[in-house]
Amino acid sequence: VAAIHDLDLAARYCDELVLVADGRVLDSGAPAEVLTPKAVRDAFDARVAVGTDPVTGEPTVTPLPEATGDLEKSVHVLGGGDAATPLLGTLADAGADVTVGPVASGSLDHETATRLGFDAVTVPPFAEPDTDAVARAGALVAEADATVVPEAAADWGKNRRLRRDAAGVIVVSDDVAGDLPDDGAPLADGLRVAPGGLVEAIGALDVAHEQFAVADGGDRD
Repeated sequence: VAAIHDLDLAARYCDELVLVADGRVLDSGAPAEVLTPKAVRDAFDARVAVGTDPVTGEPTVTPLPEATGDLEKSVHVLGGGDAATPLLGTLADAGADVTVGPVASGSLDHETATRLGFDAVTVPPFAEPDTDAVARAGALVAEADATVVPEAAADWGKNRRLRRDAAGVIVVSDDVAGDLPDDGAPLADGLRVAPGGLVEAIGALDVAHEQFAVADGGDRD
């Protein structure tokens, strides 16, 4: 029995953890069950990424800096081909409430979402999303204040269909000169912005009713 404040060490060597904060037991069980980003936040008011060590299979806990923004928006990210990963860290730092998918199980998009504690709709690798996965992703899109999609994945799988069902789509591109167009005029399918304009574009949904679109600068085929 040991009292350990190093969560990464505890996850690596302990068979069972008891999570204690403010004199109360918050949870107990196997490290993978107890050490989640939300649980650590609730217990210690600390922001962490939780992954899996590829050698031991045990959880790894990595401290993260506090979110720099207060973007009180729910955002669903459509991914594929690991294109969503660069956007997830940006949204996490902005303080958004994020969901992800459909993405391939075990992909970098999936791994990043899991490490940051984001709920993700997954499908088997190299498989088209089935009816259930599309329905689950569609429900998240319907609940989100904004739906974000990297340009490289805008039309992959069922993403085009899901974009059509979104109330506010944000399609970020290196082809855009600045963070936001000077005239602020949306394109037919939404406002395209540079990667640095993602958070600002989501915030603009309060005052603009046009659809938006966000991309990661990937090349188009």
